[in-house]
Amino acid sequence: MSDRVNEIYQRFTPSIEVYSIDESFLRFAGGGAVDNLEALTELGHDIRKAVCQYTGLPVCVGISTTKTLAKVANRIAKKNSQYDGVFVFKPDNKAQLQQISIGDVWGISRRLTPKLQALGIYSALDLASADPKRIRSGFNVVLERMVHELNGISCLAVEEVVPPRKSIIVSRGFGRYLSNLSLIQQAVAAHATRAGEKLRRQQLAANKLSISLRTSPHGKDQAYYKKSFSVTFAEATDETALLIKAAEHCLKKVYREGLLYQKAGVFLGGLVDAQGVQQNIFAKGDVKKSKALMSVLDDLNRSHGRDTVRFAASGINDDWKMRQKMISPRYTTRWNDLPVVR
Repeated sequence: MSDRVNEIYQRFTPSIEVYSIDESFLRFAGGGAVDNLEALTELGHDIRKAVCQYTGLPVCVGISTTKTLAKVANRIAKKNSQYDGVFVFKPDNKAQLQQISIGDVWGISRRLTPKLQALGIYSALDLASADPKRIRSGFNVVLERMVHELNGISCLAVEEVVPPRKSIIVSRGFGRYLSNLSLIQQAVAAHATRAGEKLRRQQLAANKLSISLRTSPHGKDQAYYKKSFSVTFAEATDETALLIKAAEHCLKKVYREGLLYQKAGVFLGGLVDAQGVQQNIFAKGDVKKSKALMSVLDDLNRSHGRDTVRFAASGINDDWKMRQKMISPRYTTRWNDLPVVR
């Protein structure tokens, strides 16, 4: 769904930074001016209508000269119904900054908030009025840039090219507490399979794999237990079979019999470009054959549905999977979820 929304954004501008699963920055030509409020407000409403029409999702649009002020504008649009989901923030409109508490400013963490308040900085306006050099000496250059951004001076560019990922994690809670090693192995194998799919989709390979296993932190009948174990591959890989084998090895190192486990996770680190993997003369296996097998596996699952073809290690019952009885209907992506009128 996130991809579909960003495809709609591309109808308005090709310059897009996908900031998170539900948030993006769009850059428009025009030198960063926000003088024509009427035209910009109309543009914001056009974006809202297009997203709602093709996905059914409500969005709020904040428009300004910098990314930080655009975030402020988006918050104002979201919190004030009179703006109908669209707000254009002019940098000289300082009164609006007074309404934004310092803890609600983009990039200000909970730990940083009390430190700023100790200096008398309680709102976005207070931070914008602060001396940038003093902020830099007392904190860091990142906060100094935020001061400039709040004053309408752009310091953060829209990153159209997504930087390569440094890690991948697949972590899920079980549908019920598990103590059976066989079922936990199936869950971990399924997580490793999903992590491998993500690796190949992004054309990456992993040098390191870690497994984490834990019980419930709220359990009353047993002490809380959490442990992880890691292995390093002789050669960076994206092959699911090797990931599953390594995951099972790590699982046996952290598993303790007699405990009721709630969650397991697979972490892949040391990611590198799959096309530039440093070969190891002592590593065994046919790389070309492995890549061909993974390609066929991915093509089948992409064409006929996830897990159409899968490794036996992940099992066939999925008895460990999390409960999703209260999941929202996927009206726009699943035929079976479409409402039926009788």
